[in-house]
Amino acid sequence: MKRIIYCIGGGEIGKRETYEIDKHLVLLSEKKCPHVLFVPTASHDAEGYIDCFSSLYTELGATVKALCLYSQLTNKEIDELFDWSDIIYVGGGETELMMEKWKEFGMAKKFKKAYERGVILAGLSAGSSCWFERYLGIRIGDMKPYWDSGLGFIKGATTPHYDEPDRKRFDTDLKDEHMVGTALDNGVALIFENGKLAGNWKAYGWNTHAYHLSFDKKGKLHKKEIA
Repeated sequence: MKRIIYCIGGGEIGKRETYEIDKHLVLLSEKKCPHVLFVPTASHDAEGYIDCFSSLYTELGATVKALCLYSQLTNKEIDELFDWSDIIYVGGGETELMMEKWKEFGMAKKFKKAYERGVILAGLSAGSSCWFERYLGIRIGDMKPYWDSGLGFIKGATTPHYDEPDRKRFDTDLKDEHMVGTALDNGVALIFENGKLAGNWKAYGWNTHAYHLSFDKKGKLHKKEIA
């Protein structure tokens, strides 16, 4: 079975900056009217974000529901939403906040079960970082960078928004993580099949890229453009 994770580096969905990426994601489902579950935990279930997402994805031919964990859904209700889904899209925001909230509901097991039955997992910014073993995040309150653990569905470490100045420390910090790295600029998506990079997609008008980073035995950084 083909298992897909679709990682988007960044962009404002409300401004339609990722329109071509969103359209491609919907087409990947190979469904006439795919069921898309939006998970806005990282934005604290912001209503405006949910409205923007729902509007765009409905326009693209999908049926959309939102999974709002701050509404204190029951496990049964969450499972029913996951079972309904063809695509699960995790929104951007505060990754650390999101991961802590997910622990309360045992979300890691739910995502894994969905992934194993062929549901496409996707997301932007925090919703891209969460699928990797480790990620470099930025705390919104003080804008300080930090490292933390993701769900580990994709090997290595990552950071979104790589074209922004506060993410450049990913290159040097990655060495201490003893991992290979995947860095995504805004407006870029990487497509992983069964844990391996299988392709990429870009938003119109963005001169941005994605990179694979590794270190040799002498500690020299090697960076390869992959999108």
